[in-house]
Amino acid sequence: MYSVVDQNRMPNPTIPAWLNESYTQGYEDVVVCSALEAYQHRNNVALNGQNLTYVEIGANHPVATNSTFLISRVFGVYGYLVEPNPKLAQQLRQYRPNDAVLEVAVTTSDEETLDFFICEDNEVSSLDQKFVQEWAGITHSYPGVQEKITVNTAKINEILSLVSTIKLVVLSIDVEGMDLQILKDIDYDEYRPYIIIVEPSEAYNPGNTQNMIKFMKEKNYTLISANFVNLIFQDATQN
Repeated sequence: MYSVVDQNRMPNPTIPAWLNESYTQGYEDVVVCSALEAYQHRNNVALNGQNLTYVEIGANHPVATNSTFLISRVFGVYGYLVEPNPKLAQQLRQYRPNDAVLEVAVTTSDEETLDFFICEDNEVSSLDQKFVQEWAGITHSYPGVQEKITVNTAKINEILSLVSTIKLVVLSIDVEGMDLQILKDIDYDEYRPYIIIVEPSEAYNPGNTQNMIKFMKEKNYTLISANFVNLIFQDATQN
């Protein structure tokens, strides 16, 4: 803002302006915290560890591009961080000590272990080897598969069962190309996360954004925010 003011030789504002604290790629965490603040006002309730938690699938870095770090700071709550890369899981345990770290890959498969393809740029690592390889070609920057490892797996409903007693759950899904499969595997009759953040990877899966919106609408979720990376849905059945 101040750069634009300076470039256009405008008078400075009398009220200072500043950037909101954020740790995600496109202010997703700010949007989610705003939605949770609105919930507090609508319901005249204080959100805390008794009624709010989160599950972040594909947690990656403890802070950078992390969907839940700001929620933890603002509301003083903790949750589950799911990360199959052993090196990243260890970093999460070290720097997010109050969260539970699950060192597994979330899948719809019944296989107890699967191959996981690590990219030098950790955000691109995936169970989907094709995604890692093709993403390098799409972006012309990522180096492709660096290493293949074997990881333990879990299904989404197993993980959601861990937070089934908490009223409001924020679920973040970032599994590089397999997000829609995970969305469809949720038992929405049993588990209804209040907010779901999900990455459609539109460049890899053209049409995935609209497919997600259509599916989530069928499950009574409303799209409340969208940017160049993620979609954010809110459960329309919860006030």
